[in-house]
Amino acid sequence: MDAFTRLGDAEEAYLNASQYAFTALDGDEVVACAGIVDIWQGRGQAWALMSDSIGVRFVKVHRAVKRALDLYEHRRVEMIVDADFAEGLKWAELLGFKCETPDGVPGYYNDGRLYKLFGGGYRDWE
Repeated sequence: MDAFTRLGDAEEAYLNASQYAFTALDGDEVVACAGIVDIWQGRGQAWALMSDSIGVRFVKVHRAVKRALDLYEHRRVEMIVDADFAEGLKWAELLGFKCETPDGVPGYYNDGRLYKLFGGGYRDWE
């Protein structure tokens, strides 16, 4: 079972609120979806879901997400990553995010897991 089949109602509503999103396809297969949800003017939260079968296609997805983040015109972009998800933690750093909560954020979601908050995309706001 991959991330696309594990979405609950709350997660689906959150992703539907995303104003900036893209889907990576390989033929008819969806391999990844990613985007940014506006929190308020100048602040957004990045999200991504990837198929368990993404494999070597991850490199192209990474480049596309990096380019989108570079073009995104917000002062701050955040990313929340499960503290036990090593690949996600590494990817956040590869995208240029900095971990702002090295000890994690207890209670960020209601699932009892520990998450880490990453920030990035800092720009001067006029």
